[in-house]
Amino acid sequence: MARVPITDLPIRVFTPMTEGDTCVALIGQLPIRFEAATPFAARRMADDWRKENAQRLENEQERIEKRAAARQAEKDARAAAQRAKETA
Repeated sequence: MARVPITDLPIRVFTPMTEGDTCVALIGQLPIRFEAATPFAARRMADDWRKENAQRLENEQERIEKRAAARQAEKDARAAAQRAKETA
């Protein structure tokens, strides 16, 4: 199953039939629910959370890629040093 960015997941809003109950918004199949007095407010809460966390996850992914590139460069440098040592 391919990973889908959270910005691509749909926001579903449920409006209660009983007066006084809160509206609920869900993002895709995530186990997070947003409750508010109006459907618009619930959707807005879910959308704001999704945007904030998408940025955080994107920054985390960039950090992981940089660390992997640094590890690979270190490994390549060690291999080059070992080859130079063997040929000397």
